[in-house]
This record gives sequence, structure tokens and C-alpha cells, in this order.
Amino acid sequence: MTSTVYDPSKNIVRIGGYILTGVTDIRVVRGNDIARTIDGIDPLYSARIKNFKKPFKLFVKMLQTSESNSVLQYLSTSSEVMLNSFFRIEVISQAYDGKAKANISSTGFVLSAPDLLLGNDTSDMEWVFQVNAFDYSGFTDLI
Repeated sequence: MTSTVYDPSKNIVRIGGYILTGVTDIRVVRGNDIARTIDGIDPLYSARIKNFKKPFKLFVKMLQTSESNSVLQYLSTSSEVMLNSFFRIEVISQAYDGKAKANISSTGFVLSAPDLLLGNDTSDMEWVFQVNAFDYSGFTDLI
């Protein structure tokens, strides 16, 4: 199941306390289904079993010229060196009443960095973050 946070211009992505600039697309993929069904010998005898919650994936596309790419590259490199390095990941949007609303407020790490493309055609750089679904220090929900 995929959820999209619409209109990146009205949203802030804050990674490790740094607000990303040049964001063109934000996408969040939930870890897994909430439950699964096991059917018995008759439809009346079926059971719903709760699945353990898996981490979310946050996909952030930014302009190739954004200075935030350098900051994220530093975080990515430090995550490779120190596997226990987690940082705060937040997606904050402006609600209809003008107040800030946290769509994601959790901890996580860089899962994958974009390929380096240097050419005449510019393309967006997509960063992927793994987000802890069990951090309750903030309102961790998607829409």
C-alpha cells in the first residue's frame, strides 16, 4: 500500500534536524498489511491474524542541484561506517487550518542513495529512508 503526501511545496522534510531543499516528490510506503486471514474448512471458520508492523520506506526526490544532496551523502556515509547511527526523520505538512501537522515523526536511516548522474539532462535524485514504525515520541501516521 502506497500513500503520497501531495504538493511538496506545502511539506517539509526534516532529516536529522536539517530541512531538505529542492524537494520535488515525497512518497511513503507502509511496511506491510495490518492483518492476514486464514480460511478454515468453511467461510464461517476463518480467522484474522495481526501481522507485526514492519518499518516504512520514505522516498524523497530532490533536484540534482539541491545542496541537501551533500548533507544526505554525509549522513549516508556515516550510516555505512556506524551501523547504529539513527537520526530523526520528519515529514511535516501544513494542514487546512494553517497549522503544522506531522505525517511522520520517527527515527530511521538512509537505506539507499541515488546514483550519480552528471550530464546535460538533469534528473531528480531519489533518496530512500527506512523509518521506524514503532517510535511513539511523535504522531507517526500517514494521512
